[in-house]
Amino acid sequence: MSVLKDIESMMTADEIAQNEKKYLLETAHLREAKEALAKSLAEYVSSVMREKNISQNELRRELGMSSSTMTDIVNGRGNPTIETISRFGLMLGVIPRLVWDKLEE
Repeated sequence: MSVLKDIESMMTADEIAQNEKKYLLETAHLREAKEALAKSLAEYVSSVMREKNISQNELRRELGMSSSTMTDIVNGRGNPTIETISRFGLMLGVIPRLVWDKLEE
């Protein structure tokens, strides 16, 4: 028997339901946070590219990334690493910063 099964056997149905609800809520918050970050990056990169008159293709080549990766990032579907975000900042002449907002309960 696995450790998880041992723990579940000691929990009441209500405790299991509460844990499942908490997990689903945390998963939803995580997904929401990732989507918000991806959208924010996409909007900011696009606005700086317009401001500096840099095409998506130019930036992609300078960063050495594939067209599909660049398209995903610029369309808010990407999941770039911190290094990639930093490279975007360097190429666009900006310093990436993260802003933390409280979760709505």
